[in-house]
Amino acid sequence: MRSSGAGTVYAGPNLTTANLIVSDLNAGTLADVRVRQALSLAIDRQGLVKAALGEHSAPTLVPGPVQAWRNAADARPAAPAVRRDVEAARRLVAEAGAQGRKS
Repeated sequence: MRSSGAGTVYAGPNLTTANLIVSDLNAGTLADVRVRQALSLAIDRQGLVKAALGEHSAPTLVPGPVQAWRNAADARPAAPAVRRDVEAARRLVAEAGAQGRKS
């Protein structure tokens, strides 16, 4: 669309989020908090966001976009830094005895 010259493309922040949620904490490999932590450390959030949305978004570890808190600056929590550490993830999986497990 942008290269067609037939109009103008506008893009900006919005309140959309995509969340991956483990809903059963009592069964399977994901019942172990270390495996869930490892999964969080291993996900390439920047790569996922870039592949899905290009330059129109950014990864975050908070449940909603900071634009939703715009009028509550005093109550706005500090967003934790997005951290990717595959080696730490591997160590956590090994500690949990979950290496190679599928369920």
